[in-house]
Amino acid sequence: MIAQAFSNEIRRLDQAIEWAQAGLKKAPKGRLLTERQRGMYTRYFWRKDARDKKGTYLGKGDEATIKALGQKDYELRLLKAATAEKARLEKLLASYEKGSSGENDESCEAALAQVYDTLPADRKHLVNPYILPDQEYAQKWAQQEYVPNGHAFSMGGLFTSKGQRVRSKSEVIIANLLDESGVPYLYEKPLYLGGYSSVYPDFTVLNTRTREEYVWEHLGGMDDPDYCHKALEKLNDYALAGYLPGKNLLVTQESASVPLDTRVVSAIIQQYLK
Repeated sequence: MIAQAFSNEIRRLDQAIEWAQAGLKKAPKGRLLTERQRGMYTRYFWRKDARDKKGTYLGKGDEATIKALGQKDYELRLLKAATAEKARLEKLLASYEKGSSGENDESCEAALAQVYDTLPADRKHLVNPYILPDQEYAQKWAQQEYVPNGHAFSMGGLFTSKGQRVRSKSEVIIANLLDESGVPYLYEKPLYLGGYSSVYPDFTVLNTRTREEYVWEHLGGMDDPDYCHKALEKLNDYALAGYLPGKNLLVTQESASVPLDTRVVSAIIQQYLK
């Protein structure tokens, strides 16, 4: 989330730089000089090159030139400020990404988390830390208690690699790929959607690095008209409650003729959860 915020600001600065550069291409040569007369009014001079120390006086008939030179001065200042700020943010972004990848523990969150991480074991249990190290945060998150969906499982039984009972073969695949990728998940944790309804998402998952939660729904019978109708209603309920695909809602789907593609599951994991 922090890296994305940096990237967004850098893009905004790029737009400002492009805007200033476009204006400067049309600007007149030289610079605008000003001279304050007895604190009452300002006189303007056009300094056309470095050898022109005093510049040419611009009177009432030169308003367009005065404005063009004033605009040029502003665009030069804007370009300088935006370029400097972009360089600063790019340096911060590079430092943060190194810290996030474990190559450099000097990022803000890593440095604060390290304070707790380096405590002796007999002191950690005494502390309510400001920031937990990633793995301890993920472990604590995965241990939260909740009342799962009470709907009975079908006969037989489908289990994930870590022994979690689920309702479909596709859910086994998704759960196992989450496990292999080190992504914590909670199965069918209840979610109250405001005034609309309560649901039991297939998975509630955690991006350990950013500490963002996502709801993951697998729609497994999209060729069944009744199932499809209910699935679309559920997606509408999610949207009305603020859960939007690609933001905090992850969706996979399949039909009898188009089964779940494990490459899609892996791509979602890499895009949102790593």
